[in-house]
Amino acid sequence: MLNHLFHHQTASRWMLVSGLVILAACSPPVERPTGWARAYQDVTDTFIKSDFDRALTFSDPIVSTSPTNAYTDKALVLRAVIYAGEVKAYKELEDAYTKGIQAAKSPGARSDFERVRTDYREYAAKAALGLAEAALKVTQGGSLPKDLAFEATYPSVEGPTVVKELDRVRGGAVRDAVRKGVDDVLATLAGGDRSKARSSFQGASVPIKELDFALFLDHQLVDAASLFDMKHVADPTRLALVCDQGDRVTEAALALLKENPDKAKEKEVKKIQDEFKAMRKSVQ
Repeated sequence: MLNHLFHHQTASRWMLVSGLVILAACSPPVERPTGWARAYQDVTDTFIKSDFDRALTFSDPIVSTSPTNAYTDKALVLRAVIYAGEVKAYKELEDAYTKGIQAAKSPGARSDFERVRTDYREYAAKAALGLAEAALKVTQGGSLPKDLAFEATYPSVEGPTVVKELDRVRGGAVRDAVRKGVDDVLATLAGGDRSKARSSFQGASVPIKELDFALFLDHQLVDAASLFDMKHVADPTRLALVCDQGDRVTEAALALLKENPDKAKEKEVKKIQDEFKAMRKSVQ
């Protein structure tokens, strides 16, 4: 009896599978988008996998072509998020290795830590300059686009809230640190925590108010500029470059506030301006 029942269920399952295969074969193929839409899909497909380097690579042609296209601003927003996340990650790694250098007891260990810290400083600097470039392009003409949006799905592989490996200055912390950085930046962009970012960013286009994005971008540029202050590499040239783009964004924000006054946000912008001024002065 059981053997008969088993064969009956197996036959039923095969009939169901066969039916689904036939149905799939008869269904029209899902067409991939073409042109810039396809290029941007490649960006978001890699972003959701936390493959941020490839997402940046795929977005390069979109933001570099002239004239701009329907996906230029979306790609610039996504690039700003990735670069800001990388700035946070490599800055955290640099600080961890600085502590490792201070705690190292042998010259050999100190030398090894210094070499790795130098690499992370360069990665951080590259990300900071990438963020500054994104700010420059998104504020062409002295103002922000009116249809800004974040259009991508929150990464499927979430970074840790704390990278424990940093306490032991191990190279394996890099991947987790970058994922953590990007996730934290997405939370800031969403105006809440990771949970809000995860529920907000599900692939659909999420509009971002011009002033909100200006403030978000300016705070990220302050963080990026600090990589070149006296506490880090003391590089006046690159610090000025990042601060210049920060000033462009603050001017755009102040123009928006002139149209729609908000004392609290105006105070926030003024504070950001003061931070840029203080950093410029610190390396003179």
